[in-house]
Amino acid sequence: MKSLGAIVGGSIAGLIGAVIWAVVTYYSGWEIGWIAWGIGGLVGVGVRLGTSGSGGISHGGSAAIIALVAVLGGKWAAVRLELSAVMADDDAALSVIADAIVAEREEAGTRVPMLSEEYAESYREMYPSDVWSEALRRWAAIDPEQQDVMRALPPLANPQIWIVWLADEVVMEFVRDGRDLDWPPGRNIESAWHETHYPADVWAEAQTQWDAMSELDRDAYKASVTREIEQDMALGEQETLNWWFLQSFTIFDLLWVGLAVVTAFKLGAGMEIMPEALSDAEERPPLA
Repeated sequence: MKSLGAIVGGSIAGLIGAVIWAVVTYYSGWEIGWIAWGIGGLVGVGVRLGTSGSGGISHGGSAAIIALVAVLGGKWAAVRLELSAVMADDDAALSVIADAIVAEREEAGTRVPMLSEEYAESYREMYPSDVWSEALRRWAAIDPEQQDVMRALPPLANPQIWIVWLADEVVMEFVRDGRDLDWPPGRNIESAWHETHYPADVWAEAQTQWDAMSELDRDAYKASVTREIEQDMALGEQETLNWWFLQSFTIFDLLWVGLAVVTAFKLGAGMEIMPEALSDAEERPPLA
C-alpha cells in the first residue's frame, strides 16, 4: 500500500514540478537549472508524504524514476509550447504568400533578392520589405475563417495549391508512361510549387484536368488534398518537435538531471541530503 502511496505522492509532486519547469522555461526563454533540481526535491518530499514518512531503497528508487520522468516531461512540454507558438502565428502562411509574390515578379523578369533561411532569424527577414508588405496586404484581404485554415495549414495559402497537386499527379503519370520531362533549371517534383516550376506540358495538362472538374468534384478533391496536407503537417510537426527536444540538451542538463534524480532518491529513501562528513564539519565548533 505504501508503494502505491509513494507513486501517487511522487507523481503529483512531479506533475506540479514539470508544469512549473515548462511554464518558467517557456515564458522566460531560459532553462533555470535549479528548478529542475527542485523538481527532484519536490518529488522526494511527495514520496515521503505518500508513504507517511517511511523511507527505504524501493521508495527512493521510485522517487528517482519519477523525478527523471518529470524533468524530461517538463523539458519536452516547454519545447512543445515553443513550437506551438511558432506555428500559431501568421508568418508561416505569410511566407507562402510571399513566395508566390516572388515567383510572380521573377516570372515578369524582376530578380528578387532573398536572404537564405540559414541566415534569417524569422520568415520576415527572408524577404525584401516590399514583398512582405504586399504579402500582409493580401493576407488582410482573406476571410478570417480562411485565415484560420491557412494558419493551421500554411501550404493552403498557395493560391495554386490545387493545380500544383494535380501537376504532381501528372508528373507521376508521365513517368509511368515513359514520357520525357523538361524541368526548368534547378526544379523537380520535390521543389516545384508554382506554375513556372513545372514543365509547360505538365502544367497545361493539370490545368485542363482542373477546368474539367465540376464544383462538386473540385470540393471533393480539395478535401482529399487537405487531409493529405494535414497528415504531412502532423508528421512534420512531430519530427520537428523531436529534433528541437534533442537539440535543447546541453552538458549542463546532465548535471541538473543528475542532481534532481539523486536528491529525489535520497529524500524518498529517507537519507540525508548532505554528506555526513560535511554535516559533521558544520556542527563541529570552530578552532580557537
